[in-house]
Amino acid sequence: MTELQDVRFYGRGAFKSFSNFYGSIFTLVGGKSTGGSNIIWHDGLECISAEHIYQATKFTISAPDIAEAIWKCNYGAIVYSLGHASSTYGINANKQISAEEKKYYLELLRRSKKIGPPADWNQARVPIMKRILHCKFRQCLDLKRLLLSTAGRKIIEASPRDSFWGEGPYKNGQNVLGTLLVQVREEILAEEAQLWYYLF
Repeated sequence: MTELQDVRFYGRGAFKSFSNFYGSIFTLVGGKSTGGSNIIWHDGLECISAEHIYQATKFTISAPDIAEAIWKCNYGAIVYSLGHASSTYGINANKQISAEEKKYYLELLRRSKKIGPPADWNQARVPIMKRILHCKFRQCLDLKRLLLSTAGRKIIEASPRDSFWGEGPYKNGQNVLGTLLVQVREEILAEEAQLWYYLF
């Protein structure tokens, strides 16, 4: 019996839509019990990518204006910089924003570095991400079909840098994003099997 090949994704290729940065319009639902005590989930909020809302969720209580700026931002590198309170490169290297916008984002970055994520973020981040993925792959039907087409296969985020969400530089990372995608896939498949059972 032929062993099924792992599904690997990272920005390009047939499965690039599995990336959190992939543009996909969906609405947040069913997340009221998701997250920790310092996190608000905005049911009904329309997102333009999973990364946008994941990063914005860090600031929904501590700095709502930063959260709003993140989920409305059109540039993934800026979203990443603000959400991670990291390098200014994603802002300074952007040639499509005005000097005024650059100043605005740099000030938000300065504040996001000072504020940081909620104290319980490390405990809350995985269930938050799973709920986001459920919303994304249930509502975007083309992405749902692609996810379900991987049935029986392991999914790996082939990130050369991130050893938590992906496999990391030595391919021995935790691959949490890939694991969550498999969990979401199996839960959707189980729900659809149950629906067919009741229909027929």
